[in-house]
Order: sequence, then C-alpha cells, then structure tokens
Amino acid sequence: MTGSKYVLLATDGQTDFPVLYAIGRQGIAKNSLEDRSDTLEPLFDMILKRVPPPIGDPLAPLQILVNNLDHDDYTGRLAIGRVVAGTARANQPVMILKDGMAIKGSIKVLSIFEGLRRAPVAETAAGEIIAIAGIEDVFVGDTIADASPGFEDRALPRIHVEQPTIKMRIGVNTSPFAGRCKQSKFLTSRQLRDDPRDVTGARPPVAQEAVLRRAAGPRRRGRGCWPRPRGSACRPGCAGSARRARRCA
Repeated sequence: MTGSKYVLLATDGQTDFPVLYAIGRQGIAKNSLEDRSDTLEPLFDMILKRVPPPIGDPLAPLQILVNNLDHDDYTGRLAIGRVVAGTARANQPVMILKDGMAIKGSIKVLSIFEGLRRAPVAETAAGEIIAIAGIEDVFVGDTIADASPGFEDRALPRIHVEQPTIKMRIGVNTSPFAGRCKQSKFLTSRQLRDDPRDVTGARPPVAQEAVLRRAAGPRRRGRGCWPRPRGSACRPGCAGSARRARRCA
C-alpha cells in the first residue's frame, strides 16, 4: 500500500479470467444467469477453450520427471511424474538419470490416474501423469529416459525437495542418568506397572503379598493356601489344616 492507494501485484492478463455460474448439488453450469442449462457442459467447454493443451512431442525420446513417490502392496515402490516428451510403454527398458550417474531400469507396470484410483494401461503419451512400478532406486527429481543413444543429455532440471524443519532420531537412552532413578530400577511401562510401589519406594502390604504369590508360582493343587518363602508367616484366616499351615511357614 502506497499512501491511500492499493497496488495490486498482478498483470492485466491475470485478471482476464472467465466467470461461470454453477450449482454443484444440481450438477449444472451456466455462462450467465439468464441461460437455461441442466448439465455441466458449459464448464467443460470453457476448460477446453481456455486451458492450454500439454506441451510435448509424443514422437520425441522419452522424458519423465519424477515429482512424487508412492507405495503399492503388490507392485512395491511407485514413481509418479509427468511425461514431458515421448511415449511411455509397459515393459520398456529405461535409464534413471541422477546427479552425475545413470541406472538401468524397466517399467514393469504403467498406470494412469482416473479419479482417485490408478488404472493400468499399455502406453501413455506426452502430457499424461503416470505411476511407474518396477524401479526401486528412484527418487523425487530423477529423470526417467529411454535407453536410446544420447540419453545422458536428456536429463531434465532437477526438483529440489525442501529440507525438513524437524529431525528426530529414536534410539537407546544413552543419558548418564539412565537407570539411576531412586524410586525404581525399572524403565519400561510394563515393568513399572508390575512393580506397584508408592512415591516413597515401598510396596504396600497388598502389593507385597501379590508379589510373593507371583514369585511362588501357581497355586498348588490340594493345599489351602499359597506356598510362601521360608520364615514368612501364613496369611491370616488360612483354611488349611495345621499341617498345611506349617508348610506355609
């Protein structure tokens, strides 16, 4: 804004755009409000009229710029990109051009996008967005070219992926204070759950009895109480006989 005037950083060509009136719920589009229409044909006609066709020679040598990666449970790694020039065919040998090196490969499965799904095809021409399966060593920015002579000179300008803003590395706790907690010697959640101590580090009586039961193993058949270590008293109210009670002591 300069003073009291607004400055639009746009050209006259950018403001020269068509206007249509459409109702998505009813599936109709109009060039003007007075027109009668019950289809979306005016919208499709405007797209064909104003959107330029893709630039590329389908008879030229193959050039594909990879701009995204995906994965399929059956075919593995997928390289997604636009066919800049030439024609891509299934089972076609290709070269993957990287920074200063070239790797041999082959287009095992060739697919195009129809809505939200991928549809396999036999070949595609320049301008189509495709997904290629069968090339494992491919990354964003690589160029896929045919293996005809002179493929080294057909590498497209590389796409530079923005570096991540956050880096995380998950590994073993290497802190000098690892395992030196005064409250407990256990570190995992399962061990902490099985070690019911209070904030002072001492087990409550009920938890102490549960720990002794787990240490003694399963309850023995034919006895009235749980086996206990020697020197410990039998639990109150033991229903066993005097002989069994002496075994608990």
